[in-house]
Amino acid sequence: MWLNEGFTVFEENHVTALIDGEEFAKVEALLGRTDMMNDMRTFGFSSSYSSLTPQLNGHDPDDAFSDVPYEKGFAFLTYLEDLVGNNTMQGFLRAYINKYSLQSVNHTQMKDTFIDYITTTGHPANASDYLSQIDWDLWLFKAGPPNASLPALNFSTQAQVDAEKLAKEYILGEGKTSPAEHEKYHGYFSNQKVLFLLELVRQTPNVTYAIMQKLDADLNLTNTTNPEVK
Repeated sequence: MWLNEGFTVFEENHVTALIDGEEFAKVEALLGRTDMMNDMRTFGFSSSYSSLTPQLNGHDPDDAFSDVPYEKGFAFLTYLEDLVGNNTMQGFLRAYINKYSLQSVNHTQMKDTFIDYITTTGHPANASDYLSQIDWDLWLFKAGPPNASLPALNFSTQAQVDAEKLAKEYILGEGKTSPAEHEKYHGYFSNQKVLFLLELVRQTPNVTYAIMQKLDADLNLTNTTNPEVK
């Protein structure tokens, strides 16, 4: 499933970056990782359902459905792209899609096609160096989240910093005062507003009824027509 959905999220993220900018795309990637982590916590980080190759062992396949194949698959492809470069990755994608168009494909075929492309077309001179860095078994079979410390998987942005800072300021105000620049919230794009709300969710024990009232008075969250925020 990750071959279908992980590749889709990877290309969607690139298109988003071209249309709406790198920061917007990184925020989407960050929210996707948040959803993935929530699903992994539900399964358990040691469950094979938190890997790219879940072992069903006779269970209903729907039991393993989650954001993991979407977001962990995206993370793996992002890692590969960071390793070999954007142009080479796009070249591989063209070769891969042309080769398997209108066919089924499994991860062994994807791996072999990637190795063949890097070795013969993408980076023949440096192929062994690049390929020696990829731990295929770790990415494909190991349960749990990908290594978020990898530079390619750092999705932090100023939009995230600003949104989380505003949420923390509301908490510090204890519902008695509004942050000085709270009206900037209205200029946030949808997913930046979601980051603001997620920070409040993370700090639920500190969010009092008075703070909720202040949020609604300032930002009219209850009556929002934005489905992402709602």
